[in-house]
Amino acid sequence: MKVIKKISETVVKQDKNQRNYKTVGFSTLDKVSIPGIGDVFLKPRTSALNLYEKSYINDKEDFGYNLPMSSFVQGSIETRTVEAYQMPDTSKNALPGATRTVNTFTCVVLGDTDSPNWENQVIQEMTRKGHKIATTTPVLQEESYIP
Repeated sequence: MKVIKKISETVVKQDKNQRNYKTVGFSTLDKVSIPGIGDVFLKPRTSALNLYEKSYINDKEDFGYNLPMSSFVQGSIETRTVEAYQMPDTSKNALPGATRTVNTFTCVVLGDTDSPNWENQVIQEMTRKGHKIATTTPVLQEESYIP
């Protein structure tokens, strides 16, 4: 089971339909304890998602909407290969308005990472965000160890 930590939240905002939501940031844990080795420090990954006071799906509060800061929840920050899409190019030498093509997407997925249904939850979350999965194989992220 993996857990992530709530690290930030915005003030309440409203979408175009006047529904209240917050953008909530999560981080992977930056330290893990490995039996026989001890504590290992990792470079944490961060990502955020919008959580609604009243969900469009069931008109109930999204889990995590009122979660206290620094709380730990089951979930993970997942990256998958998706159909290619355009996004703004924010690199140092990019021209104003330039875009670049990417084929990976990363997002927060809340839930039990040990569940046999986990990959379906990942696909569902990425689909909700407008991305079609090209392959369900997780994209390996380079873990940076801090000595």
